[in-house]
Amino acid sequence: MDQRLDQARSQAQEDIKFFTSAYGDELKSAYISKLLEPASAPGGDDEGEAEEKQLLERPAEEGAAVEPAPAKTGWLMKRGDVVKNWKKRLFVVQPDYIIKYYEDDSKVAAGKPKGEINLAGYEVHLDPNSRKTSVKQFEAETYGTDASGEYSKYEPFTIECFHKSRRRWLVKCATAEEHAEWGAVLKKCAACVNASALPEGPVREAFAPAIESLQNHNKMWLSTDESKGSEKDVLAYLLTEASWTRFFGPDAFEAVPGPAMAKRKAAQKAYQAVYQAMSAIVKGAFVGIEGLAPTVEKAVAPLESLKGKAAETRASIKDKLSSSLQSAVAPVREKALAPLGAALAKVLLPKVVDAFKATEQSIGAMSTEFTRTFSIGSPQPMVKEHTEETYNKSIAQSINSLVSFIEAGGLLEKVQSFGLGGDAIISKVLEGLERFLGDYKSWAYSMQDDLVDTLGRGIYTYEQELASQAGDAAEAAEVVAENASDVVRAKFRADASPMIVGKLSEFVHGVLSAIALDSLGDQIDGLAAPLEDNIPDVLKDYLSVSDMVKESLDDVAVAVADEATAGLDIAWD
Repeated sequence: MDQRLDQARSQAQEDIKFFTSAYGDELKSAYISKLLEPASAPGGDDEGEAEEKQLLERPAEEGAAVEPAPAKTGWLMKRGDVVKNWKKRLFVVQPDYIIKYYEDDSKVAAGKPKGEINLAGYEVHLDPNSRKTSVKQFEAETYGTDASGEYSKYEPFTIECFHKSRRRWLVKCATAEEHAEWGAVLKKCAACVNASALPEGPVREAFAPAIESLQNHNKMWLSTDESKGSEKDVLAYLLTEASWTRFFGPDAFEAVPGPAMAKRKAAQKAYQAVYQAMSAIVKGAFVGIEGLAPTVEKAVAPLESLKGKAAETRASIKDKLSSSLQSAVAPVREKALAPLGAALAKVLLPKVVDAFKATEQSIGAMSTEFTRTFSIGSPQPMVKEHTEETYNKSIAQSINSLVSFIEAGGLLEKVQSFGLGGDAIISKVLEGLERFLGDYKSWAYSMQDDLVDTLGRGIYTYEQELASQAGDAAEAAEVVAENASDVVRAKFRADASPMIVGKLSEFVHGVLSAIALDSLGDQIDGLAAPLEDNIPDVLKDYLSVSDMVKESLDDVAVAVADEATAGLDIAWD
């Protein structure tokens, strides 16, 4: 094993060199893009561009400092890590999706949590017995261990937060309803928590494309869950998986003496050793990686005085690119991107509309409650905390259903059922579609946040509409309430329809952009090389034709996504 581990360390050092070079290139591109981006118009980038909303925004109270409310709070049983006993703890999900747990309410007030949980990179399993049964089957096939019987150690309503290389978290809920609610919340925490250790801006933006370059270099791609975590975590995990595939794997443990269980334990121990070795290499390398930023920023600083010339050169080269790129893209666009984009939009449309319908129903439920209190002269304020805690459960359920549909392969299966695989180009695309589904969980959960915000706007609009139509509490007749509901429903749908199209277009664009780059990657260098001479010598250190080709391909993906989602029939009734 020591020899294999030494080989893994040696190869990892080579991978780190490759990654550092790729990160430096991406960092340079990010700083250049920041320097060349157009200055914002007075009043903000989106001034005059944002679509006017029909629903009203509840004004903030003057002088009131609004403290963000916890995303969820509740008592759960938590299993210890060293001593495997269960203790009751108060879990508080922070607005940033970090979870803190406390011994009792007094510790919350004192700001003294017992512990803190960051679920970046974790899988959340609502049925840990099922996961363990799958593991048993895999180990039986790999090491010859006994796979008889289903795993049944964990009690009902147990949730497992699992990571291959970090502490496993186990919690138990009291009821099926709590189990479903906390399962959805913990999945959202895993998808949305920010574990980045790099500062915002070019330094952070450059990391993801550099990781993608390393994955393409090694021909090994992480899933969305696995690519979460701090930058050091992600890089260490990627190197670990690459090292395990290259130098270890199940065959490496056939010679371990003893029963099959001994082979399995040896493999587990070896994997942890590889992970620790890769983590140490990454930790040492990150000193140099983080030190690149000041050097690169200083190197691109002279471009500030050349911004006008650089912008003019970029525009000229992109014009020249358009015709050659169009001929290269046309077959892929026609045979793969367009039909795939249309299929994705068609399959996802009813799922997304369901989430918006759940929001509309929640507005109706809250409107009924407000009308009741209004009619007896004691309208209750409908604050955001109350809205989120009481009325967005159906929204959360619909979003969780959407995530599960994609996660379980439902989207892939439905898209493939459209019979798109007759042509060689799209057959190749469909083979890799699962890898290009992108960070769909973050996309879905960002939609959930938008819907909760829309719910709050809808209720406030209803309050204002009811008050303006009724005049006073005594006149809040049923017909007035019905009129107010009709007005708010119409305004909600006016706001929701473009939101639905926008969210679908965003998803389709992300998938198609990745596919376009992958499908045409071999041709990019061929398109770029002839145009390099169009860059003046003074700008050669700053501008990259290859980057412009990628931007142009992304523009194609945007256009196809917009076409795929234009004119969609949104059925509300």
